[in-house]
Amino acid sequence: MNHHHLLNTSIGLGLALVLAALVAGLPAPSSAQAESGRLRVVVKPLTPFVIISGDGRYEGFSIELWDAIARQLALRYDFVKVETVQQQLEAVATGGADVAITGISITSERETAVDFSQPYFDAGLQIMTRIDEGVRITDVLEQLFSPALLQVIGLMAVTIFVTANLIWLIERRRNSEDFPRPYLRGLWESLWWATSTLSSGSGEVNPRSALGRIVAVLWMFSAIFLIAHFTAVMTSNLTLQNLRGSIASVNDLPGRSVITVDGSTAARFLTSRNIAHRRVQSIEDAYDALERGQVQAIVYDSPMLRYYANHDGRDKVKIVGLPFNNEKYGIALPEGSPLREEINRALLRIVEDGSYQDIYARWFGAEQ
Repeated sequence: MNHHHLLNTSIGLGLALVLAALVAGLPAPSSAQAESGRLRVVVKPLTPFVIISGDGRYEGFSIELWDAIARQLALRYDFVKVETVQQQLEAVATGGADVAITGISITSERETAVDFSQPYFDAGLQIMTRIDEGVRITDVLEQLFSPALLQVIGLMAVTIFVTANLIWLIERRRNSEDFPRPYLRGLWESLWWATSTLSSGSGEVNPRSALGRIVAVLWMFSAIFLIAHFTAVMTSNLTLQNLRGSIASVNDLPGRSVITVDGSTAARFLTSRNIAHRRVQSIEDAYDALERGQVQAIVYDSPMLRYYANHDGRDKVKIVGLPFNNEKYGIALPEGSPLREEINRALLRIVEDGSYQDIYARWFGAEQ
């Protein structure tokens, strides 16, 4: 009897403990966390978000942000290094890691395999070129034969032709010596007169009739306007090309040698726009190819390019154009992870108390 009473008491105590744990909302440990009691946080090197020094020390914007989150939640963790974002996502999706953080873009495709925290960084793509990326002869020719300039040239040609015909009609009877009566010969001389007047203000021959001279005066004033308009359009095109360089926006990328990182959102963007490009395994390889002159432009995440241009790439490379294809970075977790809501609340507190801005300023030097 006592034995049965003791057994029932033990079972009841066990059930009470399980119910208490459920009521308290204690999360079940993940497969990665269960063995050691420490979270496995998978990261990949990505300056300035994750930088791994020679002695194995981790630093960077995302590292400091995660440290702040872990302090808020009293979490213990170990960093695990991988080489690509795809490896990070696979580790989280398969239960090999509890958290992935670096500079992981939140996309609908990735959301099908993992869960994301709320966004913690607004990013986008941008273009980087060499500072000495000069204007090529093909770029100059492109501007010389731009639609605006061709329109002005066409207007001048039509005006010269009409004026030449009008002068020939007026002068062919009284001044057949300078403007012969046969149409083709007379038109040739009239075209020569109209063109030379356009360029120099006066021709070798001049109309003799009163009406012809009135037309000549009107043509001279028109010539001043046409030459000024032609000069303004040409100067504007060439000046703009010099200021912009050969690449200034996404629209300038077709036909250029472009490089990006394999598997990145930049690679998907370039593919979607049918822009031919070369792919490398790391952004460092892309920096090297650009500085060696092997490519003309890098398309990649704006924060990384801006950080490089202001540090190791200073006086060697430059950012051109505005960010495009805006995207957001988030922390990746296994689907259904109980940590997700806790991390979101910690992120909000870090933003509200100013800690986020302090971390951002240390790495990017200005407000986001």
